[in-house]
Amino acid sequence: MTEVSEVSTENALMGGSGGTTIPSIKTRRAETTLEIPSGGSVAMAGLIQEQTKQAINGLPGVDQIPIFGQLFRSQDFVNHQTELMVIVTPYVVRAVAQKELSRPDDGFASASDSQSALLGRINRVYGVAARVDPVAGVQGNFGFIID
Repeated sequence: MTEVSEVSTENALMGGSGGTTIPSIKTRRAETTLEIPSGGSVAMAGLIQEQTKQAINGLPGVDQIPIFGQLFRSQDFVNHQTELMVIVTPYVVRAVAQKELSRPDDGFASASDSQSALLGRINRVYGVAARVDPVAGVQGNFGFIID
């Protein structure tokens, strides 16, 4: 199932005397069910959208003068096209016991405040579980891991 959402002025709510406009959300969806072998690929395309806009701007009053007003006008033409394509390649893998799984943050030890501020370090040791020193005063998982 694929879904694309975007902010739209269609079906927007108009506010009271303040002239506030609350935009709506326009959603397009495509869904399919299929059966393919492990390692096989499927491409699902569609959700095509095409928007064409044309606007004429000019200097008020002067742009309305016949022939001469053309010098004080500009005409904009915008054509916007999008299409979403999703390619999926599933692989069947064997089941793994919970104790054999590893997390991306296994072996991560965050840098001390002084190392972080003065040396610009994010971590002290990454990937070597035996050398990890606990951070004093902090319990549980925290921070970000950047690869």
